[in-house]
Amino acid sequence: MSSSDTLFVSFYTPSFEEPARELMADMEKFGLNYDIVRIEAKDGPKYPKEWRRNVMRKGEFTLVEMHKFKDIPRIVWLDADARVVKMPTLLLETDAEMAWYTNKRGGLMGGTVLFANTPRIRYLVRRWRDRIKEQGYNHKTPSQAALAHIVRDQKRLALPKTYCCLAHHGETPADYPGVVIWHRRWGR
Repeated sequence: MSSSDTLFVSFYTPSFEEPARELMADMEKFGLNYDIVRIEAKDGPKYPKEWRRNVMRKGEFTLVEMHKFKDIPRIVWLDADARVVKMPTLLLETDAEMAWYTNKRGGLMGGTVLFANTPRIRYLVRRWRDRIKEQGYNHKTPSQAALAHIVRDQKRLALPKTYCCLAHHGETPADYPGVVIWHRRWGR
């Protein structure tokens, strides 16, 4: 498979425009296909609930992208505050149906998730979307918890931490040797 077989997708709200532009620049730099879309923020209280309301849209957005780009074999969700530091070769060359990083506590990290664009995986993404709606936005990490629930028995490629490296305050990609995709926690 090649980079043309993979589409990187994300959405961002107006408050995330700066990191989203940087992510798009990274996509251009590495010649990666992407569809990164600006959406309006959901009404609601200020962060964290507003952020949670917007994050709850990941399942629906991913499903729409899978249907919109049904001829592309792989869809990779990236959070809008991600930076692609090195060519994400593992995501471009795998034939896995799904891939994500699991932290040392066993939690699915939803900042970088690969989905094969097949009917079976679209069905799981549809269930993810529905699970997000069922559990509501009061959960600390609504989209991650919902996805973890749906895919708990799913075989997948276990991404290394370097593909979903979560930065802490003041850190840069240089603080993480070998990092491929770095997540900044913009606005959090």
